[in-house]
Amino acid sequence: MFILPQIARQGVESFNAGKYFKCHDELEGVWRTKKGAERDYYHGLIQIAVALYKIKDAPRWAGAVSLLETGTGYLSHVDPEQVELDIVRLIADSRALMARLKEAGPERLGEFASGPMPLMHYRDGR
Repeated sequence: MFILPQIARQGVESFNAGKYFKCHDELEGVWRTKKGAERDYYHGLIQIAVALYKIKDAPRWAGAVSLLETGTGYLSHVDPEQVELDIVRLIADSRALMARLKEAGPERLGEFASGPMPLMHYRDGR
């Protein structure tokens, strides 16, 4: 099982608090040290965090859509039973957001900035 180190747990807290770039910074150092599926795990989490940053703080529709797609793609290569986070839920929530973004188009990106965003949940219910 891939156990989140303390700095990654802080990244989860930052993500859920809407501090997406801080989450990116906290996870990036861990990601750089990993290989294989564990690297894909962190890469996917980081890309989703940056996608949400591009919705909330640095409006870039194309970047947000692209990063949601690649981030969920990375996570889909990870066995959900091998990680502490509920990535099945995160993938589903992120893909649903991506579909809504695509339907709305770039001119309506601002409508999403104040709306609900996906959260990172632990599989054990924390």
